[in-house]
Amino acid sequence: MQQALSALKRYRRTSSRIHLRHYTYFGVYMICATEAWVLGVWVFAIRDMAEPPVRLLLVAVGCVHLWLLFTTTFHTLRSYLGEGKWPDRRFALFLAVTLVGVALGLVLIATGRTGENAVVVLTWFPIFFSGPAMMLSSLWRGMAVTAVPLVVAWLSIAALDPPGVSMAQWVLFSVSGCVFVGSMFRTSSWVLKIVEELHQARETQARLAVAEERLRFGRDMHDVLGRNLSVIALKSELAVQLSQRGSAAATEQMAEVQQIARESQQEMRAVLRGYREADLTAEIAGARGVLEAAGIRCTVTPGPTAKLPEEVATALGWVVREGATNVLRHSEAARCSLRVELREEAVTVGTGGTGPAGPEDAAEAAGTAEAAPSEGTTPAEEAASGSGGLRLASLRQLGTRIGAVGRPAGASRAGVGATGGPVAVLIMENNGVAGSARDARRRAGSGLAGLRERLGAVGGTLTAEPGSDGTFLLTARVPCPPAGERERSDEGTQ
Repeated sequence: MQQALSALKRYRRTSSRIHLRHYTYFGVYMICATEAWVLGVWVFAIRDMAEPPVRLLLVAVGCVHLWLLFTTTFHTLRSYLGEGKWPDRRFALFLAVTLVGVALGLVLIATGRTGENAVVVLTWFPIFFSGPAMMLSSLWRGMAVTAVPLVVAWLSIAALDPPGVSMAQWVLFSVSGCVFVGSMFRTSSWVLKIVEELHQARETQARLAVAEERLRFGRDMHDVLGRNLSVIALKSELAVQLSQRGSAAATEQMAEVQQIARESQQEMRAVLRGYREADLTAEIAGARGVLEAAGIRCTVTPGPTAKLPEEVATALGWVVREGATNVLRHSEAARCSLRVELREEAVTVGTGGTGPAGPEDAAEAAGTAEAAPSEGTTPAEEAASGSGGLRLASLRQLGTRIGAVGRPAGASRAGVGATGGPVAVLIMENNGVAGSARDARRRAGSGLAGLRERLGAVGGTLTAEPGSDGTFLLTARVPCPPAGERERSDEGTQ
């Protein structure tokens, strides 16, 4: 019972697109299942007029028709949605069995093994046949194919002219039934097809946005470097010719080449700076607008974004941008939550990254500090005074171990020591992740590797883990250095 409730909760967290698809299939199959009820009612109605073999024959034909109705509906619906080919042979067999059912009803009427209500037999076969027939790509073609068993039945009834049967009422009843079943099949599949096309359009829009950004960046780089590189090539060629002639002007030309190269480098840095910077507040607002425009309910918890240092806000802005892209392209999300927090956490700082510190980190750091000098210690280091030489060798061994372990970004034992300080945490969670955890990681996008590199440059970490309930959690942690350290870092950069 608990597993069933858990599965129901996971299903409710899936996207509206998946719900609509399941509702459409369920509604169509419920209409198909009605034929079983009609067949049972009719067999019960003729129990006193027809012998058991005749009733068994009617049940056999009805069961075959019912099985073909379900299977043909499945394949024709997939064909209408563009997910498969039209089932020509199966549909032709379905039409043949429908005509056999109409002929069986005519035989029952002609031999007197049924009463005046025998028109029900002649009605239900064409009515249920109209459902898959209306799934043809052409609406007029579907109506024409649907009319084939109806016309055969009408002509047969007119030829037999059974007593107590009104031809006009029977035609009206059969046409109404075909219109109802056929319109239900056609309308439901049409709505589902529109939703699938909208989903594909959303994915295409996301890919086009990425391609447009790449083109813009390439165009900017071409405009900046194309002309300067041409000038550098010409002046270098001129300097070579002047140098071969022994002219002093070659030095001036190379000086100009050097100056142009420096200017090109500055312009390229300006372009890259504008491309790499991402304002956190603007990225959150943009991600929320894009997700809500795509039909995803986005909840943003206000955080201290204005208090974050510029490099921290820029790094988290890139996380928001990549996370929103992954939600659009790699999930069937119906909701997404995003929040930014400023926490006081104990973090480890080192070459491998930054993450929460634990007892194992302190033990590893202490054990390494007491280790003996490594084999790579130079004679000068061995000649150093007692504890100083041991400390230097231990630090070297610690650096070697950190570089060789190669833990993934975000590992808690990546640093050399534990410190306390404010940490900016960005948490982004969405639902609609179907499949196993491995599939979810594969669909998360290759951009997460680039995000880990960006966060690693500012001492941050990134974790991306799928949940057991079809959710995906993206967590970024970036330490916020105190104001004094930021000022010293800025002075050192200058």
